[in-house]
Amino acid sequence: TIGRNASVTAGAGDLAVTGTFASTGATQASAASITGGTFNAGSSLTLSSPGAIKLNAATSGTTLALSGTTIDAPTLNAGSDLTLTSTGATTLGTATAGGLLAITADSLTDTALTSGGNTTLKIAKAATLGTVKAGSNLAITAGPLSFAALSSGTGTTTITSGAATGGTIAAKTSLSLISTGAVKLDSATSGTTLALSGTTIAVPTLNAGTDLTLTSTGATTLGTAMAGGTTTVTASQLTFTSLTTGGNASLSG
Repeated sequence: TIGRNASVTAGAGDLAVTGTFASTGATQASAASITGGTFNAGSSLTLSSPGAIKLNAATSGTTLALSGTTIDAPTLNAGSDLTLTSTGATTLGTATAGGLLAITADSLTDTALTSGGNTTLKIAKAATLGTVKAGSNLAITAGPLSFAALSSGTGTTTITSGAATGGTIAAKTSLSLISTGAVKLDSATSGTTLALSGTTIAVPTLNAGTDLTLTSTGATTLGTAMAGGTTTVTASQLTFTSLTTGGNASLSG
C-alpha cells in the first residue's frame, strides 16, 4: 500500500500484479500489457495499455478509467465515473459506477452494469448483456444485442442495434429501440412514449405511458399491449391478444 499517489510507467514492458496494488491517493499505470490481481485507489485510478488489460478487480474512490486492446475484469467499482475503452473485446462481470458509466468496445459481455448517472454503451459488434441499470439515461449502440434486463432510473432509454433479443426493458420516460433485424422481448415499459422498429416484432407485454408506435416490415406479434395515448402499428401482419389505447389507434400493413 502506497500512502500517497502512485504512478507506474513500464513503457514497452509488461506490468504484472500478483496480489493487491493499493494507494490512498490517485493511481496511474501504463504498460505494454497489464495483468493483475487487484488495484485499489483512494481517489482516481487510470490504467492504459496498447495491449491487453486483465484484472481480478479494480476499485477507485473517484473516477476509474481503463484503456486497452482488450479488457477483462470480473469486478469493477468506481466511486464516480467509470470509463472503459477497448479496440477489441471487453469482458466484465459486475461493474458499478457512482456517476456515469461509458463503454466503447468492439464487443461486450457482462453480468451486471450499474450506474448512478447516464450509461452509454457503444459496441461495434455483438453486445451480450446481463442486467444494465442506469441511474439516469441509458443509450446503447450495438450490432446484435441480447440482454436479461435493461432499465433507466430517471431518464430515457435509446437503443440502436442489429437483431435485439432480450428479457425486460423499463424506461422511466421514453423508450426507443430501432433494430435492423428482429426484435424479440419479454416485455417493454415506458413512462412516456414507447417506439419499437425492426424486421419483425414479438413482445408478449407492452405498456406505454403515452404513445405507442410499432413499425416492422414483417410480422408483429403481441400479447397484451397498452398505451396511455395513441397507438400506431405498421406491419405486414399483426397478431395480438389485447390492445388498449387511451387515444386513437391506427393499424396498417
